[in-house]
Formats: sequence, C-alpha cells, structure tokens
Amino acid sequence: MTFRVFNSMIGPKSRFQEAIKLRRSYISGLGDPPVVVALDDDPDALEYIFNVLHHRQERLPEVDQPLMVAVAAICDKYELHSALQPVADRVFLPLGEIASEGYGDWLFIAYVFGYEDLFSKVSQEVILSNQETISTISVYTPQKVTEMLIAKRTLIVSQLVERLISIGYERMIKPGEPRPTVKCKATYSGDTMCEFLQFGHFVGTLASGRLLENIPNKILCGLS
Repeated sequence: MTFRVFNSMIGPKSRFQEAIKLRRSYISGLGDPPVVVALDDDPDALEYIFNVLHHRQERLPEVDQPLMVAVAAICDKYELHSALQPVADRVFLPLGEIASEGYGDWLFIAYVFGYEDLFSKVSQEVILSNQETISTISVYTPQKVTEMLIAKRTLIVSQLVERLISIGYERMIKPGEPRPTVKCKATYSGDTMCEFLQFGHFVGTLASGRLLENIPNKILCGLS
C-alpha cells in the first residue's frame, strides 16, 4: 500500500530532511540511529488509524465525535481515504445518519469520506441554524466549504428579511387602529383575519431558533 504524502516525505526522491537522513544512513552504513518522523497529530486518532491499517479490529475502541473528527482530519491530511473508508462506512456513517446535533463536525466528516446525503443534510441544518452554529464548523473544514455555506445562508437570510419587512409594513397596524380579532377558519379563503393568523404562525415557526436575528422587532409585531 503506497501513501503519496508519506512517499513525498521519506521516499527515495524526497528532499525532506527526514528522507535525506534516511538515505545518508543507508549509504554510510555506520549504524546511524533510525530516522524519526515527528507527527503533530492527535495521538488517539493515530492509534485508531494504525490499528485499522494493521487489521487489529479487536483493538478499535468505541468512537465519539471528537475522535471521528480527528481521524477524518488525519485521513484528509495524509490521503488515507482508501484504507479508512471501509471502517468509516461501517462505524462513522451510521452514527452520522442518526445525529441530532454537532452538525459542524459532521459536515467535515461527511466531506472527507464523501457522504453526499449526509453532507446535504448537515449543510441544510447549518444554513438554517443561527449564527452560532456556523461558528461551530470544524476548523479542519476547507475554507471553500465554509465560505459556500456562509454565502448561501447570508443570501437566504437577506431574502427572508426583505420579504418579511415588506409583509410587515403591509400588515402593520396604524396608530389608533384596533388590533383585529382573529376569526380564521378552514372555510375562510383569503380572509384578512386568517392572513394575520397565518403570518403569526409563520413567524413563530421561524422564531423557534432560526433566521430571525436580523429582523426588526417592530416588523415582527406587525406580522404577529
């Protein structure tokens, strides 16, 4: 099994210091100490990956989300996708499909292992969530992915704000006007009272954690 990144680091044509020392020790034959390549990666994730590479399935621990993120980061860094894909398919993907939180991390895991459906699911959750969720996207996630999500969310929010402001001014009660009594029933079609109830329900749905931070309170009052 050949790994391009490691071959670049210590291969026969590498110009990295570790590779030069390794070739020099072979040529001199003086019994120089073995070359040590220092890795600054998560040790638990490295141990997990080494056990996978050596087919020591019995040594694989139960995974949690931080470990999966660290494994995915090392996989992406050293291009170990083909070696780790079977384990990710068997262990990581089922957990991602039932995940109800931590979408910022799952976005990165799905990106690394090519889980298109999971990536689409978590992308939607990130886009429709509040600004804090955007900030929880894993630091390992490529900038192009993060920028795409932020741009899409910004566009959606701006379109929604523009539309709600327009509706709010149309529905806002003028000074001195009494607030109408809601009389909406299923048989009413196009009734003004019914529209008030529908808009209020719509805003209430959005207010349950999504996309309302940029809408003025006076507009929301006009909609409710």
